[in-house]
Amino acid sequence: IWVNRTVSLVHDASGNPLYFIRIIEDITERKEAEQALRDSEVRYRSVIAVMAEGVFLHDKGGKIVTCNASAERIIGRSLDEMRGKLYFDPGWHVMREDGSPFPDAERPANTALRSGQPQSNVLMKMRKSDGSVLWLATNAQPLFEAAGPVPIGVVSPLTDIPHRKRAASRHSVGHRRTRPVAAPRTHRHCVPTVVTDHVPHPP
Repeated sequence: IWVNRTVSLVHDASGNPLYFIRIIEDITERKEAEQALRDSEVRYRSVIAVMAEGVFLHDKGGKIVTCNASAERIIGRSLDEMRGKLYFDPGWHVMREDGSPFPDAERPANTALRSGQPQSNVLMKMRKSDGSVLWLATNAQPLFEAAGPVPIGVVSPLTDIPHRKRAASRHSVGHRRTRPVAAPRTHRHCVPTVVTDHVPHPP
């Protein structure tokens, strides 16, 4: 059992001590709830740590608070390099899937913080300072206090998808190259036309 004990000394008008007031409160339920929360956090951190998917935690201002080892591997930056910053690297160019610029305010984590709504499977293309390209599929889940309507942070999982994008690109190129042969308008377009001159027979 857990108890919280408070002791107060009562004095008379002259300041002389008279007696003690002792209050004992049973806080067993609260302590058990706190321990359960700590145990849950340990399990949560253990799961996050071994995930192949990268996971970032942003504060209410959008700054990076922490991330798991997979996030460091995917981005190629350590947590110490990214903690407290708004971006993985300010020098990187972030684009949408179609190659158009991806404004800061419209990126998944910022949109989730602003709207309070989760963002799912958003594809982003990042061109690093060395010219290499990183494709990411990202989600963003806003975090709230017990009864608060405004997000206090956001969890943002991300996945590196270079193989998927390369495969899709190869399929697209291959389709464009083979479509004129594989999809003729009619069967006659696949057969060469032979033209001969008509020579009349002698009478």
